[in-house]
Amino acid sequence: MENMLDEETSSLKEGKVGNGTLMTSFVRALGVNQKGQVNSSRQTTQSPPKGLTIDEIFGNIFVINFAGHDTTANTLAFSMILLAAYPEVQDWVAEELKEVIKDPKDDILEYEKVFEKLNRCRAVLLETLRQFPPIMVLPKWSNDKPQIIQVEGKTIVIPSQTGVTSSVLAIQMYPKYWKDPLRWDLSRWVTSTSNLSSQISQLYAEKVINPANSTFFSWSDGPQNCPGQKFSQVEFIAVLAILLRDHRVNIVQNDGESPEEAKE
Repeated sequence: MENMLDEETSSLKEGKVGNGTLMTSFVRALGVNQKGQVNSSRQTTQSPPKGLTIDEIFGNIFVINFAGHDTTANTLAFSMILLAAYPEVQDWVAEELKEVIKDPKDDILEYEKVFEKLNRCRAVLLETLRQFPPIMVLPKWSNDKPQIIQVEGKTIVIPSQTGVTSSVLAIQMYPKYWKDPLRWDLSRWVTSTSNLSSQISQLYAEKVINPANSTFFSWSDGPQNCPGQKFSQVEFIAVLAILLRDHRVNIVQNDGESPEEAKE
């Protein structure tokens, strides 16, 4: 972490724009803090510190990395169970992978070339997150003004500076927003604008569907949404793509157990 901070600090001091990552923002916040300390030493009255100290930056980096790895790992674990229960989905995803990643020896996937094309992999991620969100509730805080919202024809006033906890699972399993919510259904997320009969043409015409506003909160929402959203998406899809390109996940049946019983 120290090397990352030093490299980004040196880059900005040389007049470069930086990597454009969260570390860039941290280094700029450090600069604000250090400048504020100099100004405070010249003043008789002490004002609250601005920016971030080095310890605060390291603390943020640790939490973000820990949260990103732990949550993505849990989502991958749930997706493996679901894929094993639905082998036809594995074939459906593999069809996309064979077309997008044509070279079987290509173990290094370039983000710019493949990520936006792997819509079926993203559908697996999104539908798994919908049913099994790694964060079950979202703690939020209203701002300086009361918030007025409409819920099923009723007006609800949330006072200013009030804590509000939303249930992510309840929202993402609500039948009003999600038809047959208990069903793991990837068609919720992928649609095709093509009427062509060719499977290849159909595949390239597929698009990921954006859920209706305020119905999907696996990365939270608004200006304080999860800063690791893109990182987790890329990490999950990279693992899924490498795995299902050449392999399959199968249910291990107990003695005397039928495939349907094992699936249940």
